[in-house]
Amino acid sequence: MICSNPELSKLDDKLATGYWHALEDDKNITAGRKEQIRKVQREWVKERNTCSGIDCIKKSYEERIDVLIGKYVLIMSKDDNLCGHMLNLYNRDLDKYGEVRYNEHEEFNWIKWEDKTLK
Repeated sequence: MICSNPELSKLDDKLATGYWHALEDDKNITAGRKEQIRKVQREWVKERNTCSGIDCIKKSYEERIDVLIGKYVLIMSKDDNLCGHMLNLYNRDLDKYGEVRYNEHEEFNWIKWEDKTLK
């Protein structure tokens, strides 16, 4: 389905580029971090493969691309699914509005935020 659809094929190419950049661009990336990126990618492929239609596949690609090459980058996480979701919200808001619209996403109320700014 992906190869026969030009839009999905283009997303697949973009994702592949983002994936390889995530693995190879940072010269300081550890072997453990590379393995974590590979593991999350394999999990994403399994989830994507559960899609039965083009819209589902397209959404899956767009969300994964946001995680891999968005304006914000996920560096460390205790919960990759939650952090990946939050990362998608950040990047989509930035693309669409030029700012993060915290008040429009109930997810931001789920997290205990600490003010670490110097006063």
